Amino acid sequence: MLRGERGVAAIELAFGIAVLLLPVIVLVGTLPVWVDHREAAVAAAREAAVVAARDFPDQDPTAADRSARRVLADHGVPATSASIDVRPAAERGDTVDATVRVEVPALHVPLIGSFGAWTVTVVASRRVEDHRSR
Repeated sequence: MLRGERGVAAIELAFGIAVLLLPVIVLVGTLPVWVDHREAAVAAAREAAVVAARDFPDQDPTAADRSARRVLADHGVPATSASIDVRPAAERGDTVDATVRVEVPALHVPLIGSFGAWTVTVVASRRVEDHRSR
């Protein structure tokens, strides 16, 4: 061993561990965000479909949208990162479809922020009761 190389192995070990652990830390910070946003989209789509089917035939076009946005807000999803589309039923026995699209951060580094995004699309359907009164 040369005189000037003393302690180099300890520095290499520390650097190597940091390089190996950084992707794991980023992944551990990102996975919960992916799951939370997907579950929020599922809950919002389901809620929008239920509200639209329940309010048939006197459907307020904004009621299902407001309900879905409230669910997204409860899950911490910003309103600007979501779009909601509800296809109302034409008659009893028809199906109401609610589509919710949520932008999910591709990379989330705790204490630093989010980078990139991809979109999760969820469609929920609810059948309007056959004997629903008008």
